[in-house]
Amino acid sequence: MTGNNLGTLEQLDSVSINSVLRQIRSAVLDDLLREGIVVGKTNIKLTTSRTGQGGKRLWFRCPNCQRRVGRLYLEGNRLVCRLCTQRYYLVQRYKGMIENSLK
Repeated sequence: MTGNNLGTLEQLDSVSINSVLRQIRSAVLDDLLREGIVVGKTNIKLTTSRTGQGGKRLWFRCPNCQRRVGRLYLEGNRLVCRLCTQRYYLVQRYKGMIENSLK
């Protein structure tokens, strides 16, 4: 259809699915940061940090100590971070034992 007088696409306003998704993600993130999430009966607050590329990384706040963490553990009937459980990874318990036996 050459020769029509309708103009070009650049003259029209438009909306892209990517811009809509960015707005939705931003609104959902704002709501999550304000309200937190409920897991079981525990309301868990969320926080963010900046990434090296200018993005945001989402974190839990430990309901017990308020530390910023990426994982919570169910201990009894409460969710807590690994430091609040006062437990260690198996590799931490035996660290040094193998090295010392090789001497």
